[in-house]
Amino acid sequence: MKNPGKLLFLLATLLAFGSSLAKEGVYDLELVIFEQPADDDDERFPETPGLPEATDVLASLSGSGNAAANAGIQFLPLAGGELKPSAYTLKRRGAAVQAHLRWRQEIPESRKNPALGIRSGSVNGVIRLDRGRFIHLHTDLLVNRADGMYRVREHARVRSGETHYVDHPKLGILFRADRYQNPSAVSGDSETVESPSTPADPAKVDNPPEQRAPTGELPRAMPDPT
Repeated sequence: MKNPGKLLFLLATLLAFGSSLAKEGVYDLELVIFEQPADDDDERFPETPGLPEATDVLASLSGSGNAAANAGIQFLPLAGGELKPSAYTLKRRGAAVQAHLRWRQEIPESRKNPALGIRSGSVNGVIRLDRGRFIHLHTDLLVNRADGMYRVREHARVRSGETHYVDHPKLGILFRADRYQNPSAVSGDSETVESPSTPADPAKVDNPPEQRAPTGELPRAMPDPT
């Protein structure tokens, strides 16, 4: 062998990379943001909503791939996403889909992780992902619509493997977090693969109704199932 030291270094690098992908906190994440259809809701909103709190931003999900990669974010093809059919249906029915993003990221177990920037279409702001017993999605987005500017600050607790719908009068958000499984770990016998999560039980207090889309209902901008 001409250069065994170089080969050993390459193997060590590959093993380290595979180990990092197998970490418990690595997730495949998908986000769809769309404008809600106009309605006759009498709910009042501030005329000056203020600006999103864009401090402590890890990276921009709408920026260059190199900058995101340096922050440990790997963009994934939309074709493999669980929310692709929903995004397609929304567009087909005339909804203004402002962003459809899919990426892989390690979410440290913390209550205050750095934010991720979003700038797409009429939406500008940040989201933050924290991890405890659930994945916590925090949004601070400013949407510029024909009828005014609105700030969308929401918090949702999301179970791994389930699609969560954040309902706001002006903006709808579909979000999904799937725990990443290293393909080598799935095929091997040395690591235990977590079984798919079971559907949320509406009766449990750790998944309260105000944080959960009603069973069997779809976002207002989406069609009825056929």
